Amino acid sequence: MRIFILAFLFLTACSDKDIFSSVENENNELRNQIDSLKQINRGLANSNTVLNEQIDVLNHHLDSIKSSVPFIFEQGLLLEKEKDSEAEKFYNQILNEKSVNEYWKVSSEDRILDIKLRNAEGSDKWLLLNQKMKKNSIEIQNLNASILQFADTLYLIHRDEMCGEWGGNTERIMIYKVGLDKVTASYSKYSVNCDSLIANPKNYYPPNYSNEVVKELNRIEVLQLKKVIHELLIARLNNDWIISNSGVHNTVMTSDSTFIIEDYPSIDWSKFHGLKQMILK
Repeated sequence: MRIFILAFLFLTACSDKDIFSSVENENNELRNQIDSLKQINRGLANSNTVLNEQIDVLNHHLDSIKSSVPFIFEQGLLLEKEKDSEAEKFYNQILNEKSVNEYWKVSSEDRILDIKLRNAEGSDKWLLLNQKMKKNSIEIQNLNASILQFADTLYLIHRDEMCGEWGGNTERIMIYKVGLDKVTASYSKYSVNCDSLIANPKNYYPPNYSNEVVKELNRIEVLQLKKVIHELLIARLNNDWIISNSGVHNTVMTSDSTFIIEDYPSIDWSKFHGLKQMILK
């Protein structure tokens, strides 16, 4: 009987030892997995630190670029909106803040304005106020009277098609220099009666302009003048010259006829009407 009891106790002890060994192995495996997860977590923390450092560097660089330009985006749009005296004030602010080591370059067309700074070494820094540049955008430097250096008088002539093939009302803006820097514009209009025009067209052309309005142009208005010429030039280059008996007739020409842009049938010439409103206001 004792032999059977001893054998039973021996077998029981062996079984408990196997169970303990199995549990210990599982516990070690779990510890290894926990250590691996801790290592992964430390790696993620390090990566997050590096990423935050890079973000800080980029933010610092962005702040540096912004601080190099002493005005904000909303102010920049004033120049292109061409409203009130704020646009003129903003332009003067640009001029007054020129220095030996940097200059301003203004490119604008249809509410798009870029401000470029360049230092003495020639490296460029851009603050892009609007990333969408329109096709055929106009680039203008030194907004002054240089457009008139080649002639005494510049004519902008717009004739509508109110009377069909016989033409219509004619509007004219004359641009001329007074002295070296001042630019003066005069606007006049020749209105027609279609019935009288068709009955005797020879009595109507060349038109006899009346109600002339004269105004000295500021820098913003000279900028608009350049846009007027640019708009008609693009229209003329894109005109397929379809045969037509009627249409809008637009012309830009100098008094000595050395510079002429003539387009027919042409566009409504919105920039022309914009300049007209500036003169009449």
